[in-house]
Parts: sequence; structure tokens; C-alpha cells
Amino acid sequence: MLNYRDAVLEPADAALYDAPNWLNDRCIHFGFKLLEDDLGDSAASVALVDPAVYSFMMLQCDDDDEFADLGRGLAARGGGPPAVVATAVSDADALVVGGSSHWSLLVYWVAEDRAAHYDSLGHPKNARAAEAAAAKLARCFGRRAAPPDHARTPRQTNGHDCGAFALAVAGAVLRGDAQLEAVTADAVADLRRDLRARAAAMLDAA
Repeated sequence: MLNYRDAVLEPADAALYDAPNWLNDRCIHFGFKLLEDDLGDSAASVALVDPAVYSFMMLQCDDDDEFADLGRGLAARGGGPPAVVATAVSDADALVVGGSSHWSLLVYWVAEDRAAHYDSLGHPKNARAAEAAAAKLARCFGRRAAPPDHARTPRQTNGHDCGAFALAVAGAVLRGDAQLEAVTADAVADLRRDLRARAAAMLDAA
């Protein structure tokens, strides 16, 4: 078992990076940690949300004190308040293992009180979840976000790449590639292979 900066990964989780597998919560969280590494200094003002924290926010966070506590916990990698928060969005409506079937991505710019939702399938249930998540994230920082812009997003052409697309889009957006031209099916396949190789190497060394 690997525990990398609070991201836990078992060999069975790492194997999910091989297509045509669907990425689980652990794969998304570990992918976010590696993305932070890849972003380097530019990740200092970014908070990438653990899917478990997203689930808590969506399904268990109710009052202002809980939202304020969560906001204080959403620190950027540099340790201070984040300028940008990115989270994978799930269509799950209960805290059960395997309760979701699709991932998309929500990015919230705190100072601008603005959010954008990126969905490689255009799933209506994820659109509703993203709207609720944007409002909850804004509440964590004492703000009131407008509904997110449902941004044009590169489309997956299969039923298993939604998590990998969410990770690839997160990397593109956080690097400032607003057109997302680099996110193609081939690039997503390369990302899956890279994540698999890095996870395998780290598990071997653990």
C-alpha cells in the first residue's frame, strides 16, 4: 500500500489506470497529488479537493460553522488560503462505495467568486451537482457564487475515461490553457499510462 501525501493507493487501485477501467476516488485523489507535483510553484495557491472531502461537503455539510471549518481546511499546497479550488464532481447522491458512475470537474476562482464546470459527457446530473458544489464552495469562503459556467469541454468517446478527462482538464485549466486544445483522446491515454507507471514505481518503492 502507498500513502503519498495523504493519498492512499493499493495495487488494485493503480491497476485501474489501465484502460478500459473506470477511475475510483483513490485514483482521482492520487492523480491530483501528482498534478500538484507537476504544477510546481504554480500549485502554491491551488487547492485540489480529495473526493472524500467533496462527498462530505455535498452530503454532510449543513450549517455555516461546518462550511467555515471546511473552508479553513481547504488550504492551498503553499499553506495559505487558495486562489483556485478544483474538485472532481460526482453524480453520487449517497455515501456508498461505488455510488457514482461519472466524473466531471469544477474549478472555483475564490477572489473572483466565479466557477466553471467541465464535463466530457455533458451529463445532466453532474451539471446539477456542479451547481450545488459551486454554491457550497462559495459558502466555505463566505461568498455567494453565481451558477457555474458550463464550459465547452473536449469529449470522451467511450464510457470509461471520464475520470482521466477530469484530471487532464484540471491540468490544462490550472496551467492556463483556456482552450483546452491539448486535451485529446491520445493525450488522455498518455496520461493514464503515465499515472500507471508512476503509481507502480512508487508502490514498488514503498
